[in-house]
Amino acid sequence: QRLEGLEASVADVSSNSQRSRAEEAELAATMERLRQDGAAVANRMDAVERSMNTALVDARSLQRRQTADAEAVGERFATVESYIGELRTRAATIEDCIKASMEQNQAVRAAFQQSIADLGSKHSELEGRQQESSAEVARLPPGAT
Repeated sequence: QRLEGLEASVADVSSNSQRSRAEEAELAATMERLRQDGAAVANRMDAVERSMNTALVDARSLQRRQTADAEAVGERFATVESYIGELRTRAATIEDCIKASMEQNQAVRAAFQQSIADLGSKHSELEGRQQESSAEVARLPPGAT
């Protein structure tokens, strides 16, 4: 009867060990997918940030050109000044949008890094459980497996 109990324990430990290895493999695959997704998101965010910076430079350049044109055309000064004010407002709005997007990008990056850290913790936990299972198997008498 004791032998049957030991055999059942060995079967449980073996089953737990197999389950832990399967969970670890699944977690590793998930971590790799997340890493790849994160890299793709980071690349996309970098591209968007570069585009926004280019748009900001273009808006500022346009604003400078419009200011120079306004100074050269005296009779249309009031109309051009109004247009420049509108461009400044738009440029400020663009800058605000860029700043908000950059803050959102930082938040997304922080959340992604936290997710990776959480997955690392889960991976470590699974490794610990697998080591415990291996230690239980090692403590069994010879021939019990």
